[in-house]
Amino acid sequence: MAKRKSHDKSEDYDSPSKRLKSEESVEDALTTIENQVQLLRREIRGKKSVQDLQKTIDQLQKKLSTEKSAKEAALKDKEAALTRLSAVAANRLRDNNPGIADLSDPNRPIKLGEKASEIYDNEWTDALENLEKLRKATETNYDEEKDVQLLLSILTEIFQMCKRDATEHMDNMSRLLITPSTVKIKHKPKVPAALLKEIKDFRRQHCSESVLQCLGEHYLENLPERNPEQLGPEVIKACKKYILKCAELSWLMVIQDPPMCMEWQFTGSEFKSETMRSFTKSGDQVQFVVWPALYLHDNGALVAKAIVQGMKT
Repeated sequence: MAKRKSHDKSEDYDSPSKRLKSEESVEDALTTIENQVQLLRREIRGKKSVQDLQKTIDQLQKKLSTEKSAKEAALKDKEAALTRLSAVAANRLRDNNPGIADLSDPNRPIKLGEKASEIYDNEWTDALENLEKLRKATETNYDEEKDVQLLLSILTEIFQMCKRDATEHMDNMSRLLITPSTVKIKHKPKVPAALLKEIKDFRRQHCSESVLQCLGEHYLENLPERNPEQLGPEVIKACKKYILKCAELSWLMVIQDPPMCMEWQFTGSEFKSETMRSFTKSGDQVQFVVWPALYLHDNGALVAKAIVQGMKT
C-alpha cells in the first residue's frame, strides 16, 4: 500500500508540468494558425491587387481598341473622300475629252479600232462570200463591187441609226430625271456636267454582251426598212453575223464620250496613204470605198484607216 501511495504522489507531482507543456503546445498551434492567417491575408490582398491591375489593363485595352477603331474609320472616311474627289476630278477631266482614255475600259477607242479590223477580216469576208454564192445561184454575171458597196451601206446605215438612238437615249434620260415617263415635256433639262458624265460612263460600263445582243437583234430587224429593195430575207440571212457585229461596233462607238465617228465619203477623191489603204488595186484616186475610216471623234485623230479601191488617172 505504501508503494502505491508513493506512485500516486509522483503522478500528482507531474501533472502541472504536463499541463504546462500542453498549454505551450496550444500556444504554438495558435501562433502557427495566426501566422497562416496573416499569410492568407497577404495572399488575398495580393490577389486583390492583381485583380485590380488586370481590371485596369482590360479597361486600357478596351480604350485602345476603341481608339484604333475610330482611327481606322477616320482613315477610311478620308480615303473614301479622296476617292470621290479624285473620281470627280477625273470625270471632269475626261468629260468630253477623248485625249484622256480610261485604260481599264476594254471598249476604249483604240480597242474599237482593233475590233473593226477583226470584223473586216472575218465577218465582212464571210458575208461577201455568202453573197457571192447567193448571186451566182441566180445571176449570170456576178458584180463584186455591187456587194462590196452593199456591205458598206449596211455598216453606215447601222452606224447612223445607232448615233440617232444614242442621242435620243441621253435626251430621254435627262427628261426622266425631272419627270416620269408618262409626263411629256418639250424642253430638254440641263443636267449638271458631273451627273451627265456619270450617266454616260454608267451606260458605257454596263454595255454587256447581253445588251449588245439585244441591240444587234433590234437593228437586224429594223435594217430592211432602210433599204427594202436590196435587203431581202435571203440577203439578211447571208449577212446576219456581219450585221450583228456592225451593230455591236457602231453602238460602242457612239456611246464613247465624245462619240467616235466614221468617214466613208472618199469616192473620186485623191488617194491618201496616211488615212487609206488599198483593197485589191492601188492608184492615185479612189474608185470606191470598201471600209470606212474610224476617228476618235468628229475632226479627231485617226483610229483606223479606210480601205478603198484605187485607180490610176
